[in-house]
Amino acid sequence: MGSILGAITVENVFSSLKTVFELVMDQFSTTVTTITSNPLLFVPVLCGFGGGLILIGVKVMRRFGVKGMSSGKRRRR
Repeated sequence: MGSILGAITVENVFSSLKTVFELVMDQFSTTVTTITSNPLLFVPVLCGFGGGLILIGVKVMRRFGVKGMSSGKRRRR
């Protein structure tokens, strides 16, 4: 068991992390290329990001204290 622990060095750990990072970046670039080259994938992904940005904007505005028309009591005429 001592020989197994002796084989693990900082250099080996960083080498393994570098390999994993390169693999993740390669998969990420492949995924982005696949999505952007196919309109059937690009449009729903774009709508999803847009919807997410809108929801984040609503959350930020509520944090500032802005409330919508349907929240709270309405005024009667």
